[in-house]
Amino acid sequence: MPHSQRIYLAPTTTSGFSKNHEAGKKRPNFAFIAVLLTGPTALIVLPVFLLSGYTLVQSVPITILVQFAVFLGVLGIGLCRSPGVAKTHETATLTQDVNLPDCKIWPACTDNEDGHPPPCVALIASAGNQSRQIAVDLAQQGYSAYQTQDADAMLKAVLACAPEWDFLIFDLDLTDDLDQCVDELVAFRKACPKIPILLLSGSVQQDEFSDHRRAIGDATLRKPIARNRLFTGIEAMRENSAARGGI
Repeated sequence: MPHSQRIYLAPTTTSGFSKNHEAGKKRPNFAFIAVLLTGPTALIVLPVFLLSGYTLVQSVPITILVQFAVFLGVLGIGLCRSPGVAKTHETATLTQDVNLPDCKIWPACTDNEDGHPPPCVALIASAGNQSRQIAVDLAQQGYSAYQTQDADAMLKAVLACAPEWDFLIFDLDLTDDLDQCVDELVAFRKACPKIPILLLSGSVQQDEFSDHRRAIGDATLRKPIARNRLFTGIEAMRENSAARGGI
């Protein structure tokens, strides 16, 4: 994965949208523009007031007020142009129309050197600090992370457009019904064996980098999960998936 300057880490949300846009699109820094404009504003406004007959003592406060008004005006324009939480089309990196469930999206913080959109990861887990940290770590590493608690809908979305997804992370503690989670994963794996799956669990004694759970996943991490263990698990997941012919 390429490493470059961090863009932003705030997640956006979606409700069944599908759109083709680049992640991490750079937007104008309106605060910086506003600061830059205060200088030319003073150079224009102050002479105007002086030529109009105002004294220097009168002109300076008025000029400062005009500078402040320009600063606030540019910031206001910037806020109006900024994407809101619901305007997630600009952060979507899926290249085909996909009906997604309600989810939070952490766009990739790095650009791919080959110019292709960042790889997408489906993170099926409860909302919370652990899921957020995983999503942030993925975004910093160049992935676009899509986090949702709706396992059934997300698995269907991935199945509907499997080539769009790089891999899947599934928290086995998502519900109290472990059998249901297992059944869903077994069915998903049979229908889409090529997508690697990284399992999360708070009940396993330690990280399991073997593929003995190959029926539902390619590696298992014990929660809570630190950044270094996350990417060690992803590496093991890829190796096990390749060994079984998944990728």
